[in-house]
Amino acid sequence: MGPEALEKLARNVSVNSSASSILRGVAQGEFVAGLTFEANAYAYVAGGQSEISLVYPEEGTFTSTEFMALVKGAPNPELGQRTMDAILSKETQVALLESTFRRPTRSDIVVGDHADLPAIEDVTVFATDEAAAAAGRDAFLARWQGYLQSAN
Repeated sequence: MGPEALEKLARNVSVNSSASSILRGVAQGEFVAGLTFEANAYAYVAGGQSEISLVYPEEGTFTSTEFMALVKGAPNPELGQRTMDAILSKETQVALLESTFRRPTRSDIVVGDHADLPAIEDVTVFATDEAAAAAGRDAFLARWQGYLQSAN
């Protein structure tokens, strides 16, 4: 966003330490908008909170990858592999989408058939460099804290 945009944003936001407080604040009309993860916010929409809608920035957003792995030398690799296969199955991926609103890792599942969410291809997603973000985390947080302090 650049320093000027971050300074402007800092003058107009309230930073909360928990996603649930942001979601409750928007749902109860305390906040006009909230920045949070799609799956968390969509739970309110799916739960009937018709006053809330998800908006994706034209400039783009990011995705957050979740991981699972088999541990080398683990005592039961076959069970580990069967567990991974079960989690990645189409049936489980659809169930997770329908119950927790987590986007599937599989490309053969049409998200819109199971939740009122746009296809990921219809959302502008910018590339993120996880290593660079991690390396620059402390400096970014310090800079952001400075913006917040000067805004208050």
